[in-house]
Amino acid sequence: MLIFLAGTTCGPLSRASAQFAAQPPSSDGGDEEIVAYRSFTQADGLPHSTVQVLAQASDGRLWIGTSVGLAVYNGHRI
Repeated sequence: MLIFLAGTTCGPLSRASAQFAAQPPSSDGGDEEIVAYRSFTQADGLPHSTVQVLAQASDGRLWIGTSVGLAVYNGHRI
């Protein structure tokens, strides 16, 4: 699955609150879904705080395009 937000300025990724790593619904028959998320800033390794494009590769990596460079999140770190 490939997700693009081309041409959109999301501001800091922390504000965009990217959601991923969804866990399967509970086995009690409920429809609730637990979703884990993480916020990233320049302190985490982003080249800039303005995110312009997000894309998830088929291998699960999250590519983050900022106004000054590209970063990739592998599920553990940028």
